[in-house]
Amino acid sequence: MASEKPGPGPGLEPQPVGLIAVGAAGGGGGGSGGGGTGGSGMGELRGASGSGSVMLPAGMINPSVPIRNIRMKFAVLIGLIQVGEVSNRDIVETVLNLLVGGEFDLEMNFIIQDAESITCMTELLEHCDVTCQAEIWSMFTAILRKSVRNLQTSTEVGLIEQVLLKMSAVDDMIAEYLQV
Repeated sequence: MASEKPGPGPGLEPQPVGLIAVGAAGGGGGGSGGGGTGGSGMGELRGASGSGSVMLPAGMINPSVPIRNIRMKFAVLIGLIQVGEVSNRDIVETVLNLLVGGEFDLEMNFIIQDAESITCMTELLEHCDVTCQAEIWSMFTAILRKSVRNLQTSTEVGLIEQVLLKMSAVDDMIAEYLQV
């Protein structure tokens, strides 16, 4: 039917200017060809179930592109915490994995790989509840005790100063971990 105008496709609604539907189940998603991002700076994000379209404002990252910057990785985790999408257990596990640059293991993989991740961790803690903070500090002090290298890295980024600045503003349970 040559007289019909091409529409957005079956099951897809027309999108407002400046937004692109991406990640739709089935064939159609990107709107700009291959990568799912267009000239408007749009990115692609699949929902938790992996189906359906999610609209991203300009400036959002494309989750199909690996995040290499440690600050950005922690920022993504903070965003998930703020919207309540992660459990305390997942937060603790993710923070420890980010600190060691892989899968954390208290016996085999506990060396902090990127000193900047320590500062990022202390910033992230401000967004966690007290129980989560206590779990992170407990594990963090354990890995500091296991390695002189970790202690040295923490000293280089000024962890002592960061902790002293936070002491007056934290819960008593957290202050006990910080005094260790």
